[in-house]
Amino acid sequence: MLEGVIAAVADVVDRLAPALRDALEWATVLPAVFTGQELAALTDTGTVGGVAESLHRAGFLTSADADGWTFVHELVRDAIYRALHEGDRVRRRAALADVLATGPLARLAPQLASAHRWDDAARAYLRLADAALARGLRPSQ
Repeated sequence: MLEGVIAAVADVVDRLAPALRDALEWATVLPAVFTGQELAALTDTGTVGGVAESLHRAGFLTSADADGWTFVHELVRDAIYRALHEGDRVRRRAALADVLATGPLARLAPQLASAHRWDDAARAYLRLADAALARGLRPSQ
């Protein structure tokens, strides 16, 4: 079943223009809900709304909220992500971590780990844990 989904998605992806296919591949490394600005920062298109809108019209993205996007289904996202080589995934995650560096730590920390920036990821997760403890959220005993 999953192989059939992967093959069907790959067939549609192969028909995309190269720049749009690249943007779609970048979208797979973004958090589940992402902005057009985040996607545009990773692509060579230079347009903020245009690339996300184009992926929406192609049937890959759907509106998540007023300014956010998400994949139409997690299986679609996974099929595209799995087609990327591991080195490409790590490279893309590293670039994404740089884009998200000034944003919320909860969005940045997983990207640092996925980019194999282990020390930075550990520091980010420790800061998140410290913040949770400061708010009074204690782990169950």
